[in-house]
Amino acid sequence: MASRDYYQILGVAADSEDVVIQAAYRALMRRYHPDTNKSSDAAKRAVEINEAYEVLRDQARRSRYDAERKARAKSASEKNEQSQGPPPPPPPPHKSQPSTQPPRVPWDDRGTRIVTGVIGAFVLVVVVGAFVGGGSPAANNDMMVENLTAENLVVENDLDATPASAPAPATLGNVPQASVQFDDIESAADKFAQILTKSGMAGARSMSEKCHSGVASQPSWPSADWCAAFDYAAAHVDAEVSRAAGWQPMPYFQFQAQNQADRYEEAGAPAYTVSSRLISIKQAAEAAAEASVRQRIAESKARESDKADNPVPANSDDSLANGANSASSATSPSFNCAKANTSSEKIVCSDSVLAALDRDMAEQYYRALKDATLQQRSLLKRTAARFIGYRDRCVGAPCISQTYYNRMREIEDIKAGQWKG
Repeated sequence: MASRDYYQILGVAADSEDVVIQAAYRALMRRYHPDTNKSSDAAKRAVEINEAYEVLRDQARRSRYDAERKARAKSASEKNEQSQGPPPPPPPPHKSQPSTQPPRVPWDDRGTRIVTGVIGAFVLVVVVGAFVGGGSPAANNDMMVENLTAENLVVENDLDATPASAPAPATLGNVPQASVQFDDIESAADKFAQILTKSGMAGARSMSEKCHSGVASQPSWPSADWCAAFDYAAAHVDAEVSRAAGWQPMPYFQFQAQNQADRYEEAGAPAYTVSSRLISIKQAAEAAAEASVRQRIAESKARESDKADNPVPANSDDSLANGANSASSATSPSFNCAKANTSSEKIVCSDSVLAALDRDMAEQYYRALKDATLQQRSLLKRTAARFIGYRDRCVGAPCISQTYYNRMREIEDIKAGQWKG
């Protein structure tokens, strides 16, 4: 075991809890990681921090290290006592010296008479001086009061001129911690569903960044909880959709979900105080996100129910166009259910929400084809066949709906020139 003090390297106490050690490690790595810190000793510090964290994060290794650390401290103390030798002998007792001051004379009536005479002479001099100087004692008293008042005014002005200490900036650390409001969690999940159906995950990321920027400038617990719920909802939906389609989820929201405690820490709250809070927010946000996304789609399709048909180009050679003109009701998908030959197509035809989602995706697809460049048009058609293959491998409605969400995001990425395959 190395002789370096791992607790000192991380800047924590020896009895710190695991969550405190983890928070200290993250904060130090953000400061000394070689990717962000180009100083000459950053790499060395990062190695030391990683080495200390690897030992202290593991309970068994930490227990062995604590035992060896105590043994080293005890050994060092014993060596120090041996090197110092026996303690010096105590100093000899102090011998009192005879006092050289004269003895005190007891107070008597003669002293009282002397003091009284001095005070009377002083009063007589003051009164005579006042009359000789051409003024009365009252006038002199007024002058003394005026001078005293002027001096007081100077002192007061000096105090007023002293700048008052500026109030401490607001942080989550000096704001009373409020309980989690689950209305805020549902609001954040619903907002994510709204943005997802309009501008995809790119719009969701923009909203997340604005949210955290607002918390940093004006910290409050409800605002921080709202941002955390939004990130958890986005990360959950994106991960489920990507897993069903076999794609990589969006790194931004996966990072936010894993490091949400750091956002609270940046706003002034100790990370170890929000661990249980974030567990509750995460569970509620993920459940609310699934319900809110499905509700948004159902509401969107209810507004579309007044439309007779969804127009489909006559010359389209995409398999999604088969039977698209039969979408004359809110329960019909973009394809002809009479010709449905896969289990996933039959599930879509029997589920009004999935049917509405299919029509919405098909409409988005053909709008994109209409405005696409030659390269974008080629990508849209090539990825359409792959999407159908992913959908047909699903065995239930949740997988199918997630695949449709992923396809809608893919179409938006191709339109924006951000699709990476």
